[in-house]
Amino acid sequence: MLLTSASLLLLTVVSEANLEFSEDMEKGFTVGWEFDGEDIIFEVSAPTLGWVGIGFSETKSKKKADLIMMGMKDGKPYAWDAYSDMTGMVQLDFDQDVTILDSAENGTTYMKIKRPLKTKDPTRDNEIFKGDNNFLWAFGNKDEPEKITVEEYHWTNRGNSIYHR
Repeated sequence: MLLTSASLLLLTVVSEANLEFSEDMEKGFTVGWEFDGEDIIFEVSAPTLGWVGIGFSETKSKKKADLIMMGMKDGKPYAWDAYSDMTGMVQLDFDQDVTILDSAENGTTYMKIKRPLKTKDPTRDNEIFKGDNNFLWAFGNKDEPEKITVEEYHWTNRGNSIYHR
């Protein structure tokens, strides 16, 4: 996978993974990615009408993790650039470095986003590298509220892997 040497992916997604690389995770979670100059494009999908998330962390957990939480609420897509200083506590970044490229919901949630490989926020965003990366993913059954105060728990809808690209 194409993420930092430690990547956390918390994402609920519905994707056909039409990008250069793709992986089918457990529980129906699919992720695709490709590099586009100084950016990376992700295409994700999962069997939910709630949120999906991806992220990057040296600890293979949400501790000190760079997160992207996405979904559709009332027919409108959202994608939040967030971080977690400790497991379970998600906060929005001051700088939102994620661009939504496409989205859909029809029994699954599908999101296509773009993010710089290296953002201007080194304290809350981890650099994404080409090569070996830890990759974590998750999804929840409900959309996130307007502001993240409590994360809707993903129960067992989560996992991680290391990808060699």
